[in-house]
Amino acid sequence: MSVNWPKPTHNHVQEYQVSAWPWVTSSNVATSAVQFNFGFVTRWVMVTNDDGSSGSKDIYFGFTENGVNGGNHFHVHPGATVGPIEVKCTSIWAKSDQSGGAPLSIMAGLTNVAAGDFPVISGSNGFLGVG
Repeated sequence: MSVNWPKPTHNHVQEYQVSAWPWVTSSNVATSAVQFNFGFVTRWVMVTNDDGSSGSKDIYFGFTENGVNGGNHFHVHPGATVGPIEVKCTSIWAKSDQSGGAPLSIMAGLTNVAAGDFPVISGSNGFLGVG
């Protein structure tokens, strides 16, 4: 019997065909970008701006710090939810458009692929459009 079973990688289709492991957090984000690390590769990600429908604080999130601070990000209006977005990533960055912070919730579905086995997603690494 072999003990050298192959490790799952981000290219294994089976990791994206089964239900994901849940990952959830709620936090306040200020005007400085904050990174949220998942520890494993995601199957999908969902971001909610918990400021409420009558709030005025927008949230930006993306996949790199440069993307969030530049133009490569998603814009989440108060009370809105983006997702679930079926995307492979190991972290996301988020920030508020106003001082004082904005409340957000992040939910992600995780695969069994360790974050260390995933390539670095950045514009300088050949991934255009992420920052």
